[in-house]
Amino acid sequence: MSQILKALHTSALAIILTAGIAQADLSDADKDQIAGKSGLRVFTSDGAFVGVTNGLYFRGDRIRLFVVNKVGSSFRPVSDDLNVTTFSDKVTLNGTDLILDVSKQRFRNAIPPKMFRDDDGPRDVVLLSRR
Repeated sequence: MSQILKALHTSALAIILTAGIAQADLSDADKDQIAGKSGLRVFTSDGAFVGVTNGLYFRGDRIRLFVVNKVGSSFRPVSDDLNVTTFSDKVTLNGTDLILDVSKQRFRNAIPPKMFRDDDGPRDVVLLSRR
C-alpha cells in the first residue's frame, strides 16, 4: 500500500512541478529573493528530488547551486554533495522550491563517475546545454 501511495505522490508532484516549468526563467526579483539562500529544495522537471541547497550564486546568465543530498533524494547513493552549474533561464522558482529544466535521467547522466575515495568532496554537475 505504501508503494502505491509513494507512486501517486511522485506522480502528483511531477504534474505540479512540470506545470510551472514551461516558464523556466528566474526573474530579477526571484534572483534577489534566493541569492545566497540555503535550504531550498531542488527538483528535476519530472519530479525527482535532488537535494537541498547549501547556498547558491549567480554569475552572468549562470547559476551555481551547492546541493546537499538529503534522505529521499534520488541521487543520494551517487554522491552526498553536488555543485550544479546551469543557465538561470533553465531554473524555475516554484514557491520555495527550485525546479531544474532537466529530466532525472539527464541529470544522472551529467553526474561524473566517482573515481576517488568517498571523502574527496562534492561532484560538479554541469548542465549548460541550450537544448
